[in-house]
Amino acid sequence: MYNFNKIINRKNTNSLKWDGLKSIFGTDDILPLWVADMDIKTCQPLLKKIKKITKTGIFGYNLKPESLDSAIVNWHQKRHGIKIIEDEIIYTHGVVPALYMAIQAFTNPDDKIIIQPPVYFPFFTAINANKRKLIFNQLLEEDNYYKIDFIDLEKKAKRAKMLILCSPHNPVGRVWKYEELEKIIHICLKNKILILSDEIHSDIVYKPNRHIPTAEINKDAKDITITFNAISKTFNTAGLMSSYVICKNMKYNNIFKDYLKKINLNSINMFGSQAIETCYNHGEKWLEGLLKHLWKNYHYLVDFINDKIPQIIPSKLEATYLVWLNFKNLKLNDEDLKNFIIKDAKLGLNDGIIFGPGGSGYQRINIACPLSVLKEALIRLEKAVIRKFG
Repeated sequence: MYNFNKIINRKNTNSLKWDGLKSIFGTDDILPLWVADMDIKTCQPLLKKIKKITKTGIFGYNLKPESLDSAIVNWHQKRHGIKIIEDEIIYTHGVVPALYMAIQAFTNPDDKIIIQPPVYFPFFTAINANKRKLIFNQLLEEDNYYKIDFIDLEKKAKRAKMLILCSPHNPVGRVWKYEELEKIIHICLKNKILILSDEIHSDIVYKPNRHIPTAEINKDAKDITITFNAISKTFNTAGLMSSYVICKNMKYNNIFKDYLKKINLNSINMFGSQAIETCYNHGEKWLEGLLKHLWKNYHYLVDFINDKIPQIIPSKLEATYLVWLNFKNLKLNDEDLKNFIIKDAKLGLNDGIIFGPGGSGYQRINIACPLSVLKEALIRLEKAVIRKFG
């Protein structure tokens, strides 16, 4: 039986989340619920595998395990009901680095790339760092629930070469429905747009919602979609810097593989490869327990806020362990809101404005922690609101 409420002391472990507070927030006197990793120990089978790897004390050059491909194939068949062929899998050193490389491999400087803010902020940096042009197809918000603005997307697709899709969406917590994905495919196909579908949160989905891989919508989707995934969110392994790409269009698949060869990044790390295989083969029971824990945390947060801090409005969460909080009723500008969260509530959250247009007045909170930690955070927030606003 896994204990998801056990407190793990991560201080002085070179943890970005805990040991980077001073440089990021200006103080370490806060409770961090920001960057998307969990304060929860990963599954026992992976811990045993890591110990076995380290037993020799030798960390030399490694081969990709022969059974790694089949672990990925089997996982996606079982969890998402889709068929992947082993040749379609490409190994990379993290989803974000892979997105950077795909931008370089499939677009040219000044090409226009669509993203849908408020959205995961490394999308912005990946596009800007590679001297491509950003196009915003801002999500529509109604009653703290987000939808895609398809009229705007139709218009802007005429000028774009690529769309980076966040599915499920971070930070607004949406699981895109079949009809929504079908419309995206239709628009992108008509305008010859390549879709990079970031599906790193696809295993953290709450019933009755179901993640539908973008590439599985129809045959056209397979031709124009490249999917990016990893176990890092599902099993809390971001530090292992390992991920994979699924590309069913073999023309694009070969282009991407050739690009990785040119920059000598067509390998996978020893620990990362074993982690993917182990977690996919033996971690499902742990994941089911985690999902129950996260859902309980989410409902605790919603009930607490509705009862004690109704000025704040939490998003309707369908996926991820990241909750989008609407602070607009406090009528603070973004700088004052940031200071209020850090200095008054003594919390480290993510500022909404870093997620782009539509993020003003919001904060993102990470609920992947023991319930006692979340309770402490919410009590701090409640007391801060009472002190400042009565």
